[in-house]
Amino acid sequence: MSTKYFALLTQLGADKLANAAALGTKLAITQMAVGDGGGVLPTPDTTQTKLVNERRRATINTLNVDPKNAHQIIAEQVIPESEGGWWIREIGLFDQDGVLIAVGNCPETYKPQLQEGSGRTQTIRMVLIVSHTDAVTLKIDPSVVLATREYTDATVKKAITEHEKSRRHPDATLKEKGLVILSSALDSQSESQAATSKAVKAVHDLVIAASNNANTRLEKEKNGADISDKNAFINNLGLAAMTTMGKHIVTFTQAGVHTWDVPDELRSGALNAHITVYGGGGGGGFYHHGGGGGGGGGLAESSLSLRGINSITITVGSGGRGATSHKMINSGSTSLFGNYLSATGGHGASAWLGGRSGIGISGQVNCGTGAGHNATRHDNSNSQYGGGNGGGMNGGAGSGSGTPEAFGYDGELIGSGGGGGNENGIGGNGSAGAVIIRW
Repeated sequence: MSTKYFALLTQLGADKLANAAALGTKLAITQMAVGDGGGVLPTPDTTQTKLVNERRRATINTLNVDPKNAHQIIAEQVIPESEGGWWIREIGLFDQDGVLIAVGNCPETYKPQLQEGSGRTQTIRMVLIVSHTDAVTLKIDPSVVLATREYTDATVKKAITEHEKSRRHPDATLKEKGLVILSSALDSQSESQAATSKAVKAVHDLVIAASNNANTRLEKEKNGADISDKNAFINNLGLAAMTTMGKHIVTFTQAGVHTWDVPDELRSGALNAHITVYGGGGGGGFYHHGGGGGGGGGLAESSLSLRGINSITITVGSGGRGATSHKMINSGSTSLFGNYLSATGGHGASAWLGGRSGIGISGQVNCGTGAGHNATRHDNSNSQYGGGNGGGMNGGAGSGSGTPEAFGYDGELIGSGGGGGNENGIGGNGSAGAVIIRW
């Protein structure tokens, strides 16, 4: 007598199982479907791709290898009592792609609904013979399936057994796992006690503190080579001006107004700029007994931070012109470094009197470079006179005695006054001031 009820792999299922076995992957069976066969008991066919008349499809509850036969896979699904109202004559297994992997028939059974006056929870089981059971796996969503009584009992029994075993631990050793006693001591020598979180944190804090101290020490053998930002280190010590002075120098000596673009290292605030401002020298005097020398320009110096400043307007003061009459007084002009500091020009000589020196304004150092000299009488017996020398770093020399109408000499260095003319001689011109920037 031929077998009436059986299950078999479909052609698609057999191909997928063979491919999984060859590639070492898994065939994930996820769902089981039941149907009524269209009213008659169907005969499973390997060419099937769907059930004859599917009535329900849902997630499989379990998929296991038969413990008594390594080539048999047992798939189970629990149909709750709330579903039914149809006959069950055919069963199908589907993978995660919705492909019919296996199909089988079963003795027909009616699954009632509660509203019909009767209800039951029904378990559908399919036993499938395959050649590679290790290539088949179950993928389920445990939140949408029911568990059989047998599965529940087995799972609970296994969990209780493992829990009982977990409580039977000996004391821990260096070689074996076991129970340990907690300790909060920071200086313990025990090898069978475990440190508490409090003890670990205390040790951690000590290590961090020691590391921070170690990171702040410099190795003397490296002579400062281990300082990561040397410019910041020097700046923090207030030595930036000393270490960078003269490395860069910008000089403005042409009388007039100029615009200076602040370099990046000054604009960033990494370095300070050392500024020196000289006023223009005063003009030499004119007098019939000899003119006085023009005064030297003022001087102002400062060390400035130019952080965030893009450009500075610089004014270089001109030197005063030499006098051509005894009533003429031509002073030098003021030099400015933006609105930060300035130096006034030297005063022009007044007839035979030398001009006063200019002064520095708003600098950290403010002073004059020297007044012009008065005219001199060289010989009382024959009334020989001489013009006065100009003030400043190297003022113009006054004209010599005994040479009527001799011109005074011009100032030679920045901000120097002109020399006085002799006996109606024209005074020398004062020299222009300057602005010098060092960093």
